[in-house]
Amino acid sequence: INAEYMGGHGSYQDYKANSSSLPSIGSAELLKLKELSVLSLASENRVLSYDNLLMTLDIADVRALEDLLINTITHGLIKAKLDQQTRTVEVLDTMGRDLRPSDIGRMLDTLTKWVHDSQFVLNALQDVESAATSNFAEKAVAQQRLNERVEGTRTAIKKELADSEAAHRGLLGASILDGGDPAFGDEFDDDLRRPGSSSRRRGFGGMHPMGWGSGRPSGV
Repeated sequence: INAEYMGGHGSYQDYKANSSSLPSIGSAELLKLKELSVLSLASENRVLSYDNLLMTLDIADVRALEDLLINTITHGLIKAKLDQQTRTVEVLDTMGRDLRPSDIGRMLDTLTKWVHDSQFVLNALQDVESAATSNFAEKAVAQQRLNERVEGTRTAIKKELADSEAAHRGLLGASILDGGDPAFGDEFDDDLRRPGSSSRRRGFGGMHPMGWGSGRPSGV
């Protein structure tokens, strides 16, 4: 472990474990190394406890820890919310650091799992799409059949009405040809054909061809 490694990958714990082989650093550099340590911890955990941070970073009190966390957020290393009541840090986002050789295997496992999960989601979406397409086709066929039935019923009704109208016109024409008056109907014609009733029904009373009354000329 050297100074370059510490800047790219290292943490405060790494520095403590190898301080004898590393050049000494001032308070400002030590504070920056602790901020980078917070970044590394936040990259691996979405919730950090105050107690763990106090112990890991060798900080004596909560006020000093919160100042460090605020500086880490201000410098853009992490996005987080501090909860003093629960004494936790809720991590929202983090800035990336250089990968350590030991991180490569873990990252490959993460990427492999992501590819597997993405393929599973893709297959599920394709199944949903296939089911939706099949359902749409079935509904289209059912709608077509319904339209055909409606059109067939409409055609049958029109034909029945046309046949009924034609039959009515045929009966009316036959009545006219037989001498009936369509304005008065067949009942009036039947009355005219009854014996002894035609003259009276026509309003002539007892008229005789030779004169009025009983049929004899007056004065005879």
